[in-house]
Amino acid sequence: MKRVLIINCGPIMTGDFHNPRACGEVIWIEDGVIRHIGDAKPEFEKSADAILDAHGLFISPGMIDAHCHMPINDYLPQYKACDIVENYMGGGVSSMISLGARMPGLPTSVQGAKAMAIVGKEVWENNRVRGARVQGGALMLVDGMTSADFAEMAAAGIKVAAEVGHGPVKDVETAARLVKAARAQGLIVPAHAGGPSSRDCAGYTAEDLFTINPDVICHLNGATTPMSDEDVDRVIQEGDFYYDITADGNMRVLVNIVEACARAGKLDRLMVGTNVPSAAGYSPMGVWMGLAAACCGKRDLDPALCICMGTGNVADCYGLDYGKVKVGYQADLLFIQAAYPATELNATLKAGDMPAIGCVMVGGEVVMDSCKNCPGPSQRPSYIRR
Repeated sequence: MKRVLIINCGPIMTGDFHNPRACGEVIWIEDGVIRHIGDAKPEFEKSADAILDAHGLFISPGMIDAHCHMPINDYLPQYKACDIVENYMGGGVSSMISLGARMPGLPTSVQGAKAMAIVGKEVWENNRVRGARVQGGALMLVDGMTSADFAEMAAAGIKVAAEVGHGPVKDVETAARLVKAARAQGLIVPAHAGGPSSRDCAGYTAEDLFTINPDVICHLNGATTPMSDEDVDRVIQEGDFYYDITADGNMRVLVNIVEACARAGKLDRLMVGTNVPSAAGYSPMGVWMGLAAACCGKRDLDPALCICMGTGNVADCYGLDYGKVKVGYQADLLFIQAAYPATELNATLKAGDMPAIGCVMVGGEVVMDSCKNCPGPSQRPSYIRR
């Protein structure tokens, strides 16, 4: 058992929407899992295998990209971008939820779609770039799939269906039938919203989405064209969904969505993603861009609640054991500080800016001691014992 003690913790943003802030002098980690947040205990320092001094930096969960389309390796064919996970990690994004691969030649048969989901899952589990957690095994829904197919996938550890509307199934009634069967076997199902984002993508209205009945309505602010304002408001007010908003969508609508979710008491259902790769390109800092836009768009919104949209809300939606600074969760942590010109972290996000990130920890291990894609803090965490 490896035991890690983090001392001199600054304010903690937990990622837990219903308890977004915590105080604790230390965080105690055993085998990568948080076991204590609070006062120091003499036995911790004596038995720790490693001691990390946080130097008073803010601590948050590692960011989770709630909406991307990862390929089967660390290369995006659409933009010929290499080392995409390395670049995500360089911006404090330590996990990605793939809603279906975007690659030339993807199979559209039942057997082919199932095989690709398993390959995607296992490749990313075997290829933990900098320790990042990539949920890469999204199952593309194709006509002809049965309850037995979904049960087989669930037994193989496939937890998420690919974004409905981007695969071969576009017809609303067919999609609704397959989504119902997939959800019955425990798969989380996201669905496209708004106008087509590419030549081979469906366009869905609020009425379509109520018929399809997914778990997640994707890029509610468009990718790039959202539904009408009335349809956006309707799925928030009347629906029982999670909602993701993306950095490549409409910023006016993004701000309206945050306001509408606040009025409806559904900010805990709101998540931020990038839609990478998208018409807007490849954006490893897109999660922070979306969080900052949400935070500065609604001026009275606590930045700690914005952090939840890129961490714990995603964990709750997809049943993850990381994404919160909370006892029992994996110790995937960021050590962060205000970035120029702000001197206080809340002011950074309120200004629509991104913070300075000192280092990234995954499972209790520092996997990136400096982040190249964002400002650095005045002082980084340092090991006292390692």
